[in-house]
Amino acid sequence: LRLYIKKDKEYILNPYLLDSIIEFLSSINIYPYFKFEYQKQMDLNKFDDSIIQFVLHLKKKYSPKILSNFYLSITYEDFKDNILLSNSNNYTKSYLNIYKNIKNEIKSIKLGAPTFYKNDIETTSVFFDFINFIKMNNIELDFFPINYLSKDEYYLQKNKDELKEFINYLKENNLFFEKKMYFENINFTNQNNLLNDTLYASNYLC
Repeated sequence: LRLYIKKDKEYILNPYLLDSIIEFLSSINIYPYFKFEYQKQMDLNKFDDSIIQFVLHLKKKYSPKILSNFYLSITYEDFKDNILLSNSNNYTKSYLNIYKNIKNEIKSIKLGAPTFYKNDIETTSVFFDFINFIKMNNIELDFFPINYLSKDEYYLQKNKDELKEFINYLKENNLFFEKKMYFENINFTNQNNLLNDTLYASNYLC
């Protein structure tokens, strides 16, 4: 989409194509889910600024009523290795800065947590730490995206109740947010095994 173009060694917002797509989708009552992902080679301050610039454009272009249907997620490439309860942590500072700026400009937009992977939730404290962080800073989020990615080629054949067990795990550990927990991606295989990836899994999820 060339959302950002380079000009005089800086990247500037170029929303023409994006606006065309949003306007078409809105005309048929379909609304976007925007996901910004910080990667380690980026400048973190410029990452923050680019999102804020993007949000200011949305505010100028669309009404609060339309914006209330937009979903926005900010995530970080190696978030699980860097999340700390301290507000001095670079990623938590970045997230808090973006959150405050967005909510100051557009209160109606749906703002979500960073994406968390199923394995990280089960084996590390990263999700629990993040929940504590948002409570400490009075952050009210609209959704919590989960990337449900299996590391086993034949996951469902081994345990057909795996998804139910994972949801129960979230509930038992007070990590489940009813009506706010979104499965951003579900993949029961890491080998592109179509039986698990599409045909079987779609019926299973329904």
